[in-house]
Amino acid sequence: MMTFEAFFLKKKIDLVALKATKPDLYAEFKKHYALMGDKSFDHSKKYWFNQLRLSHHLSEEDEIRLKTEISPTKEVKPAIEENPVAATNPTTINSGFKPRFRAGNMPAKPKED
Repeated sequence: MMTFEAFFLKKKIDLVALKATKPDLYAEFKKHYALMGDKSFDHSKKYWFNQLRLSHHLSEEDEIRLKTEISPTKEVKPAIEENPVAATNPTTINSGFKPRFRAGNMPAKPKED
């Protein structure tokens, strides 16, 4: 889930200016965001964002500064590591299925008379 500050950074709305000019609206947004989450908040408050972006537009310098403060520069490792053998041999296809037995190794059924 995205943080409240990161959400408004993505929408290019200056939260400091919003808090200074409309503290009641800022408090209401912060409370609703905590209760709803980013997707529900975005859907329910969408009509506010264009108006707020016009009146409290985030400057490019502030946007760059906030991006470095909010999102640390960590390198994210992939959750699943690739198989190095499959990466070197493109003809190998890993279907993910491994049978527990082979049909040829099964004993023959006794014939019933």
